[in-house]
Amino acid sequence: MHHGFARIALRDLRALRGSLSVTSVLSVDRSQLPAEIATLTDGYAFEQITLGRSGNAVYRLSAPGRPTLFLKAGAGEQRAALADEAARLRWLAGRLPAPELVAEVERGGGVFLLMTAVPGVDCSDRSHAADVPAMVRLLAEGLRLIHAAPLDDCPFDHTPRAELERARRRLELGLVDAGAFDADPAEVFEELLRLEPREPDIVLTHGDYCLPNVLIDGGRLSGFCDLGRLGAGDRYRDLALAARSLAYNWGAEHVPLLFEAYGLPQPDQRRLEFFRLLDEFC
Repeated sequence: MHHGFARIALRDLRALRGSLSVTSVLSVDRSQLPAEIATLTDGYAFEQITLGRSGNAVYRLSAPGRPTLFLKAGAGEQRAALADEAARLRWLAGRLPAPELVAEVERGGGVFLLMTAVPGVDCSDRSHAADVPAMVRLLAEGLRLIHAAPLDDCPFDHTPRAELERARRRLELGLVDAGAFDADPAEVFEELLRLEPREPDIVLTHGDYCLPNVLIDGGRLSGFCDLGRLGAGDRYRDLALAARSLAYNWGAEHVPLLFEAYGLPQPDQRRLEFFRLLDEFC
């Protein structure tokens, strides 16, 4: 195994690093918003989220006495990603604690998603420093909750074979960030094929189970966000990213507790490596 193949790319560091960063309150020109979005957000103050890997414009919306909302907007390549997230939020409604899709509007080649906010602070927030093990146990609880959810009618295929096909297409189209690797991406893809799980353990997966996407409120798990990659997949798809994100944000010494609390004290290192490597092709 060529352990030096994959580096954590800058885009991943942004995803793994701490809490949401926001600018000052913005004065938004509502004439630039679709009419439905402008009406639904009338009276709200907009704060732009400046941390993340999606490439979308993301805003937190707040108003006295009204529920906090999030607005995401994107065009071009990001249009499909937002459509994916909207589809998953519609399917997920009532199944798991997640944002509720308030509106999805297309205009001028772009897409606008307005959704409710999950309460609490994310698992990378420094407020957890006083009791990191408690946060880690809640992180594991979230994994168990998602993985136990029924997926009989889940239309989103993120099984290893489907993910490898997506990776192959991105590689052929030149969409893979070569800077994420210490070797030619084509060589890394061959390594992926060698590591592919032969008997995948398919459950419902989040797809981007990094600490900023898991929320805690009042010492309890409150829900999940950024669900555009949710679907049926191998449970290690989430375990690998959760362990990597935990190590980056709070230190590798906490990773064994994550697996122990999840109920997998001796994880399959080969599968972890496969899904860490596969994520670099996404």
